[in-house]
Amino acid sequence: MAPPSRKQLKKAMLAILLSKSDAEKKEKSRKFTRMLFDLVASKMPEKDEEEVYMKQMEALGLFTNYIFRKSREKSQSGKNARSIITEISEESDELFEEIESSI
Repeated sequence: MAPPSRKQLKKAMLAILLSKSDAEKKEKSRKFTRMLFDLVASKMPEKDEEEVYMKQMEALGLFTNYIFRKSREKSQSGKNARSIITEISEESDELFEEIESSI
């Protein structure tokens, strides 16, 4: 199975942010996490399971920190949710580059 593309990851990430209920957000978060883990595993085919797991957790941490940072910016700047989501969509390539370079 091919690893997810950046476009697929971005779409899944935005789906989390646009979720209306906690249950929907939880479901979308699980889907994104599986996709992120698949990406990491695909970049490390020769590594042992523990090393892959550590990199998966690191990638998830980078994503979580990114979302928390954007959330904090929203509350400090007074930007509306739509502008923050647009900004995240435009800047998410930086996040994925950081994740891929950490692998």
